[in-house]
Amino acid sequence: MAEESLSNLLHEDRNFPPSEEFVAQANGTQALYDAAAADREGFGLTRVASSSVGTRTSLRRLTGAKSPSPSGSWAASSTRA
Repeated sequence: MAEESLSNLLHEDRNFPPSEEFVAQANGTQALYDAAAADREGFGLTRVASSSVGTRTSLRRLTGAKSPSPSGSWAASSTRA
């Protein structure tokens, strides 16, 4: 009985849209979300390149470009598969 009651909690279909006041003061607009949905990778690269933390090193890591250091690219020392 308890498992049936708890399994009902796993299926949540309610939607809680933000208020108009909240939407009006938001930094991101629907156009921003649409651009991200159209090209996720390109959108991310563009945002990193234009941000204050978008250094050349960050872009090299995102694009897989070789590092200028003699030790090779950052991916060579990476543990990701």
